Amino acid sequence: MKLSNLLVLSALIFCTSCLENKSNKENVSFEEQRNSEIEKQKEQEEKSFNDKLQNASKIFLKYWEGMTYEEYNKVSKLLMEEGVIEEHTYTVYKYKVGDCNVHITPIFKNDLIYGIKLSNDIECIYPLYKEKYNLPDLVEKSTTKEFYRENNPYYSPRYTFSVGNKIYNLPDCFNDNSFFVEGKSRVNLEDDNLHKEKFLVRDSLIIDNNYTVIKFKQFYYDFNSNIPDNRKSDFYTYSLQENLSNFIKCTDYFDEIGVYGISAGKVINECVKTNSKTRVWRRVVTPVITIEYLSKKEYNKEVEKERNKMQTIQNKKIDNAKRTQEAYDEI
Repeated sequence: MKLSNLLVLSALIFCTSCLENKSNKENVSFEEQRNSEIEKQKEQEEKSFNDKLQNASKIFLKYWEGMTYEEYNKVSKLLMEEGVIEEHTYTVYKYKVGDCNVHITPIFKNDLIYGIKLSNDIECIYPLYKEKYNLPDLVEKSTTKEFYRENNPYYSPRYTFSVGNKIYNLPDCFNDNSFFVEGKSRVNLEDDNLHKEKFLVRDSLIIDNNYTVIKFKQFYYDFNSNIPDNRKSDFYTYSLQENLSNFIKCTDYFDEIGVYGISAGKVINECVKTNSKTRVWRRVVTPVITIEYLSKKEYNKEVEKERNKMQTIQNKKIDNAKRTQEAYDEI
């Protein structure tokens, strides 16, 4: 190789090396700058969090209005370390008060927390609120709202049943010897097995507590309202089921003839439904009490929204009445 060619090759290698070194230095400088910016952002976020933790008005414990989900979790971890709450499930914490099992959950709006809700086992913690805020006692009442007997609309006695290709006679215990309800009316029954629970005296109690409003809400879980219409008949107690010893004899009969499991269950259910003269309906309503902590600003917004809603309904009623009168004059 000629000397001139060697000199050119050496120059090219040298230039390439310089360019690579420069590029590496630029990459390192860019990485350091990015890491520095990330670190500064973290410091700013931590400073902002600590400032809110120290100075923001609290709606409950150390929670404040307008928290992000991340801030809510950070505060919750601090409260766990202080022994105030403990983790129950994802996003739900348990408020540690004696043997009570009260749950804490955030109330979100537009991805920010505007309130804190306490739920589950409120009757356990209620005495503390009663004493501190001079609230009325919880009232113990029966949860039974309806309990009556009526004639069975499915009454159409059967005397035989079939399993596979075989036909069997129903035993005498499927003959209902009880009486029909006279006419088509229902007969209200006395509830001898009263189940009682504690209710608020009103469905809403409001406590004005400086910056916050504490809102007790009571709604009702009605199991019967969640039963589809095509399944409601399965939740009545039929008259053949009321005599337990007799009903056991009926079910034992299927064991004696060798009809078991699903086949026996299906026949029994069908025959009880068709051979019972009457049926009993019991409707049970269970109270569910929650406590919400809201800022006064948010509470006033809720009140205004509800007021506007009621005003809209009232205006519609007035308009409908006016239009009805106009139609009366027109015809």
